Amino acid sequence: MHQEDQIQTSVEGVVSHASDQSVMCEATNSVPKGTSFLTLTRLTEGIIGLCNKGQPRFAIGYISSSGEGGAKLNRRNWGEVVENVASVNEYHWMAGNFLKYAGPLQWSDLPVDSHELIALSAPRPLFIGGGATNGDGWADAKGMFMAAVTASPVYRLLGKRGLDTTVFPPIETPLIDGDLAFRQHAGGHTPAPNWPVFITFASRYLTGITPNPSHAGADAISNQATMKTPKDP
Repeated sequence: MHQEDQIQTSVEGVVSHASDQSVMCEATNSVPKGTSFLTLTRLTEGIIGLCNKGQPRFAIGYISSSGEGGAKLNRRNWGEVVENVASVNEYHWMAGNFLKYAGPLQWSDLPVDSHELIALSAPRPLFIGGGATNGDGWADAKGMFMAAVTASPVYRLLGKRGLDTTVFPPIETPLIDGDLAFRQHAGGHTPAPNWPVFITFASRYLTGITPNPSHAGADAISNQATMKTPKDP
């Protein structure tokens, strides 16, 4: 298995930025965020973004509607697939080693998949989101959820909490109680509907932001229930 076979987009620029020793490391409140193709770079940034002391440059990541080449499973025949991003309009985003899996090899021949890219982000908190099938189906929210589920054991191995379920949740259900989070919103190819939920998730790690109680995860809702007085129904 060769790491260069994994999806790499705009890596040269990311490496140059991450290795710049003159850039101050302020991971406390630094958040790489991307939507659609920009998330491909943001996932890579989150993995290799280190400051001059080897500490993470970024505190948390927000990955939205990434689709093929991002958090979506590559070896899944749904929505955007390898052949699409290897086409004449998009191939320039991809490394040559990746393009060969659109022919003569097939995407099923890929030796690695996006869950391994997500796992490399551990133990750093990561929020993965997408829109409804009718409007953002190309990005394949379920494929991103499946990748996050498969990456969760690495978070647990490192003493963190991945996703607690393997069942794809109903739309607009926030899975944000762990350090790896997921939510599919009811909108289209946009990160906007998930921003309030991401802020609630990020408030556990970042300073100076206020969470919205209406976007609490299952743990917070459960905790509120146990705090009721005996006279409450």
